[in-house]
Amino acid sequence: MKFSIIVPVYNVNHEYFRECIDSLIHQTYKNIEIILINDGSTNGCEHLCNEFKVLDHRIKVFHQNNQGVSIARNKGIIESKSDYLMFVDPDDWIELNTCEIIHKKILKYPDADYIGWTQSNHMRNNIITKTIGYNEIYKLSFQDKEKYIKQILYLTKSFVMNSKNFNIHKASSCMNVYRKEILIQHNIFFDENLCRGEDLVFNIYYLHFAKNIYYLDIPFYNYRIHSNSKMRKYDAEFSLQERKFYYETQIYRDKLNLTFFPVYYDTMVNIRVYLSNLSNNLFHANNEDSYFNKKRKWKNMLVKDKVLTFIFEKVSKSDVDTAPYLDKKEKIALKLTLNKNFIGLYSLYYLRNKIK
Repeated sequence: MKFSIIVPVYNVNHEYFRECIDSLIHQTYKNIEIILINDGSTNGCEHLCNEFKVLDHRIKVFHQNNQGVSIARNKGIIESKSDYLMFVDPDDWIELNTCEIIHKKILKYPDADYIGWTQSNHMRNNIITKTIGYNEIYKLSFQDKEKYIKQILYLTKSFVMNSKNFNIHKASSCMNVYRKEILIQHNIFFDENLCRGEDLVFNIYYLHFAKNIYYLDIPFYNYRIHSNSKMRKYDAEFSLQERKFYYETQIYRDKLNLTFFPVYYDTMVNIRVYLSNLSNNLFHANNEDSYFNKKRKWKNMLVKDKVLTFIFEKVSKSDVDTAPYLDKKEKIALKLTLNKNFIGLYSLYYLRNKIK
């Protein structure tokens, strides 16, 4: 049994990149191929890729002009020569026994179309390990699968599985092993038009067609959180990309004729886009706009965005309290918005950024 590990590479920190590759070439299970897709790097990573290839015959390198992570990963899928695929980002790393344990589990559960695992988040000197709450592998029932897809789509913050609360959000493609046959058979690739949420859309399409889904309560994946991490980097166009992503999930809903989307889904989409715009754009720690410019943009957002205006006319404070897709901080932000309390919003996100 062979695993293909696909790594998209673009201008990553050299030290981080070396640590990533070390974790792959030193896997205790040796029957793997490591596919590096250099996506137009200009900081020397393109040369590092070639150096790694010389060091280990299992490493394959492909160079292309900068086209984005989705196209890079899709290139890796096409070039892979094994039955099972994994993805690792070049600034992260995996535990040395990852492939060995996954190999043993697939031998024990040969029907597995998908095996997911957990992660440890590394930020400065702090390590936060996320676990599901199970001591061994667990197979999702059909009902669990539907609940899980709803959680991926942010329809709820968690769901109960086998009498336990499951709240590990598995949007990432980097904490799972996929059966290549299913990807090719159903033409499942990363959406090349999305800059955000491409992992999530990829996963929900795959999970729809995967019949047998398993989870391991082992943090194989080590996610490095730093200033250049995609989800922490300031992006003035974030809200546009977020809205585009949610519209893609609506297309997914209609294309696959799914019936479990709640009646409040369209309302939720616009609320989530708004909240994401607050945290990842307007009040992002690296947004250098003045207080008054932020206030002006916030007011314009509420007045000029007709969808948001319509939503906030319909949503009451009691609706916010009972919304299953919002956590406590998000509910506070939404109530402050309903009260048109910009000072409160500014203070909330200022404190949040200080704590991080």
